[in-house]
This record gives sequence, C-alpha cells and structure tokens, in this order.
Amino acid sequence: MSIDRLLKSMLNTDDFHYSAIKGDASKRKFYKVTSKKNKYILMDSSQEIRSYRNYLKFHKIFSKNLNLPVIYQKNNKRNIILMEDLGVKLINDKLKKSYNEKLYEKLILNIIEIQKTPKKDIYLFTKDRYFRECLLYINYLITDLLKINLSTKDFKQIQKEIESLIQNIYNHKKFVIHRDYHSKNLFYINKRIFMIDFQDALVASEFYDICSILKDCYLDISANQIEKLLKFYCENSDFEKKSFDACFFEFNESCIQRHMKAAGIFARLLIKEKRNSHIKYIPRTVNYIIEETNNTKFSLINKYSTLVRDKLNASNIISSW
Repeated sequence: MSIDRLLKSMLNTDDFHYSAIKGDASKRKFYKVTSKKNKYILMDSSQEIRSYRNYLKFHKIFSKNLNLPVIYQKNNKRNIILMEDLGVKLINDKLKKSYNEKLYEKLILNIIEIQKTPKKDIYLFTKDRYFRECLLYINYLITDLLKINLSTKDFKQIQKEIESLIQNIYNHKKFVIHRDYHSKNLFYINKRIFMIDFQDALVASEFYDICSILKDCYLDISANQIEKLLKFYCENSDFEKKSFDACFFEFNESCIQRHMKAAGIFARLLIKEKRNSHIKYIPRTVNYIIEETNNTKFSLINKYSTLVRDKLNASNIISSW
C-alpha cells in the first residue's frame, strides 16, 4: 500500500498533502502531513520492526509522567505511526540562538523524572553492548574512514582501556534513561519539555542522559556552564548523594563512552549508508573525547582521538564529504 492510500485510510479523506522530512541516524522514514483539520508526523518503521514495537512500548510507559507526541493511529502490519506534529519548537534551534540556563535546568529536571520510571520490563544496558558501541569508534572512524594505522599491540591496549571504562560505568547508580536525550530530540512547548525518539530506552548509568544534553554533539556550551548545570543535577537529584568531584568523575566516564559511540555511528552512516548528514558533527564529538580522556588512565584513547582531530584538521576532510 502506498503512502497516499495509507494516509487516505487513516485520515478518512483525500484532502491532505505530505512531504518527506529529514530523519535521524536510523533507517526510519518521516513525513510531514497536513490536512484541513490538523498537522501530523507519519513515522514509517517498516525497516526497523523492533524500533516500532519499542516506540509503542515506551510511549505507553513514559506518557504516564512525561510529555510525548500524541499517537493518533498506528498500522501494525506496516509498522507505521501517525502522531502529533510538535511543530518548530525544537530545543536545538532555541539553544543555538543563546545559552538559556533556566531551560537547561528544566531539561535536567525532566531527566530526573525519566529516572523515576520503574525499571520493570526495561532491559539493562549490558557490558557487551557498551563494548560494541565503543568499537564503532575504533572500527569505523579511526581505521575505516580515516585509515589511521592501529597496531595490534595498541588495539589490544585500547580494548583493555575500554573494558576498564565499562567496568567503572557499570558500577554507577542505574536508572531508566532515554538514551538519545539531545537537543534535536527535545521540544519546548508552552513551558513544557516534550521528548521524541525514546524507543531505545534502557536501564543504565544515571549520568548517560545528563551527558547527552550537557555535552551535546549538536551544540556547544562552556566548561563553566557544564559544571554549574551538573552541580544543579547533583543538588536536585533525589537519589544517592555524592560529592561533586565524584559526580563529575562518573559523568566524565559516561561521556567518554557516549561520545565514542556517537562519533562511530556518524562515520558508519557515511561508510555503510553513504549518508553524510552527521559527518559535520564528528569534530565536536572527538574534541569531547580528547577533553574527557586527558590526564586519565585512558591514554591510548586520548592519543588516537588526538590523531583523529589532527587528521581532520590537516586534510579539511569534512568539507569534502
């Protein structure tokens, strides 16, 4: 069934128009739909069946206490959802214009609400998954895309550093996380935070989502601003109290893993799917990793991340893509 026929059936009218819109880093397709009565987003997950099922699962879980787009209709055979169009109130657009401390505080309080979600029937972020995500950085960005020579000895040592990092993260206090809580997945409407793209939620380190928004791959804020906002989280969280130094240490560990995964995925999109939409975000993400691993026991991750940065700068390779 074509999109036209599907929408005609869902809307019970042929008086509408639609257009494809830019999607995320997944294989899902999105369409903006306009009828006389309303505006919608059509999400086609026909190539990501698990993602479709998880979207419905977590919509049911999160909608009890959090703001999400309304689901109007779904087609389980086609794995398609017709949902509310949240419009143009994307937080990324708002924060790119100017730093807004109060808005960041609202975003952090929203994370604390996510963390209150019961863990029942939500999978744990396993050590194996953490490890495989870190290897995306090594395999796709360092070796495949940039052709940086990684000796067998160094590769084994980096694996040991990753294993040590993951063990540390695994010892963090664990809560339910959104898992992609960045400024392009969040909207600010009538002074409320709305979330999209929550289908990959897991139980993981309490700092995972905090890292995603404070050290966003799509936005820069200063180190002083990050520190102040992290203190706000530590002071307002209802959970286990730690010293700020301990909070910052665990936050930093979560960020290393998060950013290795993100940079690896951005490179993989180009290599495997010929999509260059996210390649421009690699330099910022790699700079985060360099900062986070500086003067730590993760010296080889730092060394090769520095090589990545230098090669990107020297060759102007990003603009060629």
